[in-house]
Amino acid sequence: MKIVLLKSVEKLGLEGDVCDVTEGYARNFLFARKLATSATAEALAKAAQLRKEREHGAERDLTRIESRASRLDGFELEFKERANEQGTLFAAVTAAKIVSTLKKKGVPIDEKNIVLPHPLKEVGEHEVRLQFSHGLEATMRVIISAV
Repeated sequence: MKIVLLKSVEKLGLEGDVCDVTEGYARNFLFARKLATSATAEALAKAAQLRKEREHGAERDLTRIESRASRLDGFELEFKERANEQGTLFAAVTAAKIVSTLKKKGVPIDEKNIVLPHPLKEVGEHEVRLQFSHGLEATMRVIISAV
């Protein structure tokens, strides 16, 4: 039975997708919970419109993320932190600290985009990898000097 999803269903599809499911699954689960409707001509037209809007939104999102990634690729961020004689910092530079400093510089970014296996605890230059959706990546340099 062909159906059109009204809401996204895990392991089945996104809102507006046309799926082929068994009649019992459609009637007893999807229709009962108002997750889907029968694939009528009207429902198929709405689904096509919804897919176009979703694709257009994804394109806008991709261009926005591409510009942010290109802006941050090769970006240098400097921190002046207290450290001991061996160059170990008293307070580590974390992803949250990098995010707040980037926001002050006018580059909003989510903490989840920063890939730090562990907080930065040493004086010197560190490469920090940034991961964005759509598989985009950038690398920025964090320079930590002792005060």
